[in-house]
Amino acid sequence: MIHDISETRAQEQSRETRAKDGDKSFQVALWSVWTLIVVGFALFEWQAQLASERGVSVVGLIIHTLLVGLVGLVIITWAELRLDPRRFSE
Repeated sequence: MIHDISETRAQEQSRETRAKDGDKSFQVALWSVWTLIVVGFALFEWQAQLASERGVSVVGLIIHTLLVGLVGLVIITWAELRLDPRRFSE
């Protein structure tokens, strides 16, 4: 009887651990995509400014990159809410 209870608890803990690991990998994937998009946009913007043979506007580059980053954060939050709503209900 006691052995069955301890097995049940161990099974529940292993399920919870797997669920948390799945949440971590989901978050890592979203943050990795966000980072790649922001860095890619900054490189694209910098390359476009160099190709136009004008001086590189660092302030403009920073502003555009921040805007892309903020929009990306809103999209990531929306994706987390839609794909894993139980994280936010606790």
